[in-house]
Amino acid sequence: MATYRRIPRYFEAFRYGHDPVPPWFQSGVESGEIVAEERMFFVIDGNTVTRGLAGDYVRQGNYATFYVTPAEQFESQFEKVTDERP
Repeated sequence: MATYRRIPRYFEAFRYGHDPVPPWFQSGVESGEIVAEERMFFVIDGNTVTRGLAGDYVRQGNYATFYVTPAEQFESQFEKVTDERP
């Protein structure tokens, strides 16, 4: 057995309803992958629908997958490095 650690990664995320909507999220809305309303949104991925609420963080993962994380959980796992994309 071996021990592993995560490779440091940088990613772009925003807080829904608080931060400006980035282009990659807006393109998801335009393509129908995301249904956005004022206080909540839905990410549709095949047969799976994930609901996000205002205040939740959204980040784009590999292969244009969207991850929704409640604010408390996100802020305990990640720290903000910069306001701009690396």
